[in-house]
Amino acid sequence: MKTTLAAAGLLLCLFPCASSGMEGPQEFPPSIEDTIRIDEWRFLGPFSVGYREGAQGVVPRPGDLVPPGGGPGAAAPAEYRSILRQGGAVRWRHVSPDSTGWVSIEFDSVYWDTIMNVYGYAGLVNKTFAYAEIDVPAERRALVVAERIGTFFINSVEYGGDPYAHGFMRVPVVLGEGKNRVVLSLSGFAGHRFRFELLPVPAPVMLLDDYTTPDLLEGETGAFHIGVTVLNTTAAAVDDAVLTVGDGAAVPRKVSPVGPIAPLCVKKVPVAIQVISPPDGRREVVVPVAVACAAGASADSMRLRVRGPGESFKRTFISRIDGSCQYFAVLPPEVFSP
Repeated sequence: MKTTLAAAGLLLCLFPCASSGMEGPQEFPPSIEDTIRIDEWRFLGPFSVGYREGAQGVVPRPGDLVPPGGGPGAAAPAEYRSILRQGGAVRWRHVSPDSTGWVSIEFDSVYWDTIMNVYGYAGLVNKTFAYAEIDVPAERRALVVAERIGTFFINSVEYGGDPYAHGFMRVPVVLGEGKNRVVLSLSGFAGHRFRFELLPVPAPVMLLDDYTTPDLLEGETGAFHIGVTVLNTTAAAVDDAVLTVGDGAAVPRKVSPVGPIAPLCVKKVPVAIQVISPPDGRREVVVPVAVACAAGASADSMRLRVRGPGESFKRTFISRIDGSCQYFAVLPPEVFSP
């Protein structure tokens, strides 16, 4: 399959990796230089799976799936059994993304209305696989955007995607030198729509735009809890990362240890903060956030909403189950007594 390189904007306000200017070997491979978008996919499906059964009987090892002539599977079957398609079989077909990078898959000879009438919505649930290849000149790190994709495989290694297309998820991966096989596992009702691309990695550790935050009420100060998502984009554990939260004015700066982060993994860190200046006359309070370790640093900002009388608002707390930062919503009644 074909790939295209395109310039990518930074996801966050980031500082360059500190190790990039160090002499001697790096502890992790460098990042890809540009965004990688795949120009053409081959897809196989649909396979009937119900709500939870999976397609193990038809495709026992999805990560190793290849079309005929693709990768090491030159002897791969040209046809697979499927009860959804008229004739009872499906073959690999081609599809390309639109100008925004989204790929839409529709199926011919599948009578969804008839299936719906007989089996209900459960009959529409299907599994479809998409395949492509990416060539890189040497081992490289990348961040994967996998919207509307449940899981994906790179060289048979499985990763979790962003099935609900929240948009903030970035999955760190390491691409091997040469050809890399990509298999997407797509689940849903009838047709499928997804977006898959690889972005450059801006820093060894970075922040995701996935903050758990409280709302502030007009005139309110006090102690609050937040949750900050830190991503380790390297294939080595990071043990020395620290978070700095606050602007030194409305929110005093606080430095908190992140604790160990496993290789290529994400961690949501609970942090206690103080708001010492009431947010009167503002609709939000912008709070700087930064994470740093020996390998590098990145910075971002989170926003605390300011809510007025009668408006719903969020409150955060620390879970007694796992110590994470969680939230609940409050809607004051019209006649309210604190």
